[in-house]
Amino acid sequence: HFARVQYLIAKLRYWQENSPEPAGQFRHEVGAYFRTLEEQRTEDRALSRPPRPLWLHFAGLVLLFPVFLHGLAHNFLPAFIPVWITRRLKLDIEYNSTVKILAGLITFPLFYFLQYRLIYWLYDGQTALIYLLTLLPAGFFAWAFFRHQQRVLRYFRFRRSPEKEKLRARRQAIWEKTANLLAKKIS
Repeated sequence: HFARVQYLIAKLRYWQENSPEPAGQFRHEVGAYFRTLEEQRTEDRALSRPPRPLWLHFAGLVLLFPVFLHGLAHNFLPAFIPVWITRRLKLDIEYNSTVKILAGLITFPLFYFLQYRLIYWLYDGQTALIYLLTLLPAGFFAWAFFRHQQRVLRYFRFRRSPEKEKLRARRQAIWEKTANLLAKKIS
C-alpha cells in the first residue's frame, strides 16, 4: 500500500510539473468532492461499499449490543483516563499518543486488577479468572463495534442524501482520471 501511494504521489508531481492546468483542475475537483462529503457528514468509503440490507445491520446491532455494553462498561474508565490526562495537560500534539500510551499502561492493568479483585471477593476465583479473561477482548470488541456503527451511520446518511448519484458519478470520474494517470509511464 505504501509503495502504491508513493508511486501515485510521484505521478501526481510529474503531472503537476508537466501539465499544471489540468492537474490544478483535477486537484480542485477532488477538493470539491471531499468538501461535499464533509457537508453530507459521510465519507468516501460509504460510496464505495455495496449496499447491505437494513435488516442485517439491525440484526447485528441487536445481537452484538450486549457484548458492546459489557466491553464499554468495563473498559470505559481505563480508556478515558489517558484521554482526560492528555486534555488536561494541553501538550503539543506530538506528545499526545505517548502520554496516552504511558497512562494506558498504568490504568488498564490497575483497573483490570481492581475489577478482578472485586469479582473474586463477590464470587470465586474461577469466575474472577473468566471475567478477567473477557475484559480485554470485550474492550477491543467495544472499540471495533463503535467504529463500525459510526461507519454504518455515515453510510445511512449517504443513502438518504439527495445528491448520492451525483457523488457517485464524481467519485467514478475521479477514479477514472487516477487510473489513467497511473497507466501512463513516467519518462
